[in-house]
Amino acid sequence: MTSLRLDYDAEDDWLDIGFGREETYSRSYALNDHITVYTDPGGGRITRITFAEYARLLMVNETEFTSLRDEEAWVVDDLLFLLSRAPASSFLEVIDERALIARVKSPDIMEAIEA
Repeated sequence: MTSLRLDYDAEDDWLDIGFGREETYSRSYALNDHITVYTDPGGGRITRITFAEYARLLMVNETEFTSLRDEEAWVVDDLLFLLSRAPASSFLEVIDERALIARVKSPDIMEAIEA
């Protein structure tokens, strides 16, 4: 099981999810204006995801990772690989890797913990 930290601010509709132990240092990548992922320093695992306007993101069928268009191809490939694996895949489903399209998910808590 993965340690999971959830912090939701209903007033601002902000969801912050932490996976495993917190890293003192991490790299952050904005996927778009609403989603940011954080990796461990080596880029081997996602340690945190933040969603701005989470409830709104759940109501749309898909979201585009527009900010990844500014990243180098190897960074995009690495991030898409990490996003396609648990536990991040409990919260985001990459629908089209080439078009950088994903769907925000609202998982069952046990599904997220068991990932």
